[in-house]
Amino acid sequence: MIIIFSTLKEVCQSQSKAARTKEQKAAAAPSVIKLKLIERVLDCTKLTHVDSRVMVRLICHYNIEDGCFPSLETLMHELGIGERTLLRCIRKLKEIGLLAVQKRYKRGKYRLSNLYHINWLCTQVPVNESGKYPSGSQAST
Repeated sequence: MIIIFSTLKEVCQSQSKAARTKEQKAAAAPSVIKLKLIERVLDCTKLTHVDSRVMVRLICHYNIEDGCFPSLETLMHELGIGERTLLRCIRKLKEIGLLAVQKRYKRGKYRLSNLYHINWLCTQVPVNESGKYPSGSQAST
């Protein structure tokens, strides 16, 4: 009887551990995607260090449920750069294809912060002169 009880207890513990692991995996999936994209952005030779910092900051703000919509003031404050520099970086990220910007309005009354759509695949951005990944890293698909 004691053996059965300890076995049931172990089963319950393993089931709760498995459920916890599934939840953790589901929660960790966006983080893994973010890290792979950050790696890809940092390896991109078409971006200056300021462009890379802006993109990494947008990735950090990204949320699966709500998207990414920090205000320009927030980004300027976090990055320590001016408005013109930030707008120039955002324009360059849009031209490269890493980012799409959607203007938002509150029922036509007033302007809200932009909604940023991040291109998670980034397939068109070469990471070095040969267009290949540096040794030791792999493409995210």
